[in-house]
Amino acid sequence: AIENLPQWMLDEPVEKHPQRKDDQPYIHSEPLGVVLIMGAWNYPFNLTIQPLVGAIAAGNAVVIKPSELSEQTAIMLATLIPKYLDKDLYPVINGGIPETTELLKEKFDHIIYTGSTGVGKIVMTAAAKHLTPVTLELGGKSPCYIDKDCDLDIACRRITWGKYLNSGQTCVAPDYILCDPSLQGQIVEKVKKNLKEFYGDDAKTSPDYGRIINKRHFKRVMGLIEGQKVAYGGNGDEASCYIAPTILIDVDPRSNVMQEEIFGPLLPIVCVKSLEEAIQFINQRPKPLALYAFSNNEQVIKKIVAETSSGGFCANDVIAHLGLHSLPFGGVGDSGMGSYHGKDSFRTCSHRRSCLIRPLKKEETDKIRFPPFPAKVSWIPGRSKLGGT
Repeated sequence: AIENLPQWMLDEPVEKHPQRKDDQPYIHSEPLGVVLIMGAWNYPFNLTIQPLVGAIAAGNAVVIKPSELSEQTAIMLATLIPKYLDKDLYPVINGGIPETTELLKEKFDHIIYTGSTGVGKIVMTAAAKHLTPVTLELGGKSPCYIDKDCDLDIACRRITWGKYLNSGQTCVAPDYILCDPSLQGQIVEKVKKNLKEFYGDDAKTSPDYGRIINKRHFKRVMGLIEGQKVAYGGNGDEASCYIAPTILIDVDPRSNVMQEEIFGPLLPIVCVKSLEEAIQFINQRPKPLALYAFSNNEQVIKKIVAETSSGGFCANDVIAHLGLHSLPFGGVGDSGMGSYHGKDSFRTCSHRRSCLIRPLKKEETDKIRFPPFPAKVSWIPGRSKLGGT
């Protein structure tokens, strides 16, 4: 941001009116004022600091509200931020629902929230009372389509990494797999192989495998396994909030695990008979935050992009599109609104002000806009089509 800010903040010239060559039309970026950033618990440092960088770059004051569920990170942010930033311009407010509720009663110039769709609606309702614009980074069930024409070894390795990263608690994790029935068995075996390579025979003992954030979410995720056909894993330990990497097969689209975002280490596999059926399946559900497709066939990729909608799309990998600062990150529909990352963080936290500077000199083109009008009616383009009125 420091490196690119001198370029981002430049006035942006726009096209001139063809008859007014001396005009200077441009877009000027100015701060919105005071921005509220409500961080998430699953990546509590990054998802708080990253939008903060954009808000500061755009010249705003910022109220920072870390997630109370990531208690230690919230304490750390409240300790560190005042050491490096003006505490009056960038205060950190810690607390739970009561504190957040009081905070949302205040008037802000913009609110950035990352979290669940349910809380996103609460934030948007509170913001509406002050006509405050919002950027909502929500969740959803991000589908992952695997085509028959695909390198399954590479695909399954990347999917395994993205699904079980942070114990599945990633808003853009592949939520479920769509594939032909003939691929299901192969996918299961390859994901199992990768899981053992990544985390050993018992992921519970691996220093690289995470835990569920709290017991409430532990019980919620374990409840989604009930009634499912478990091909791998399925067990958990409530005391340590551990849930084993789990693969579910022959999953019924009407089952509970397919009705809500999993946000845990469960990988359901839903069988579809064709690309068209996969696209139809995706389009019958709320628009996801991310959509993934694995195929060697470029036409398959283009068809999915053309016939579906999602916050972001990534072919032949997962999560990787978030790492490019040149790509805006955001949702659509139930998965959110607005975007940030890189220059888009600066734009989101700026008012793009339309400006026009005209010379003070007499011009022939000005005559038509001043009264009296009757003698000038013949100058109006398309007059004859209006019946002479």
